Amino acid sequence: MSMKVTIPDFKRILVKFDNIPEKVNDNVIAALVESASDLRNEMIDSMGNSPAIGFPYKRGGKTHIASAPGYPPRKDSGDLANSFEIDINSLQGTVEIGSTIKDPDYPKFLEEGVDWWSSETTVNLLPRPYMQPALTKLTPTIENKVMNAIRKSIK
Repeated sequence: MSMKVTIPDFKRILVKFDNIPEKVNDNVIAALVESASDLRNEMIDSMGNSPAIGFPYKRGGKTHIASAPGYPPRKDSGDLANSFEIDINSLQGTVEIGSTIKDPDYPKFLEEGVDWWSSETTVNLLPRPYMQPALTKLTPTIENKVMNAIRKSIK
């Protein structure tokens, strides 16, 4: 599960700045990387601030109180929070933030919920979104950072 922030028509935009494409590219990518770091921090903070109003469960001799559906997942082992990575593609004008946890796709299950059953297990996990709320909260800030980077480049 990941989020990708993309500047639409990035290459076409750079062509319009033929005398300063490197500067525009560098400044915009720097703004996107900073924004991805902000998103990562917001997701982690939301987990730390999620109310302890879900069901208690034991793991490793400790009792943990889960988050309730609709709230970000609460930190338990810290694996999810520690799994976030930022991938930069400066040629395409994209920055992607996602989790290294892939099997099972636990980050996606938490964000979107999951409902499946098999002969061995039944899982019904209602969504505990943390990515989309962080992106929604920070979108105006991200847009401002990118616009400021462009303004800075063309001055």
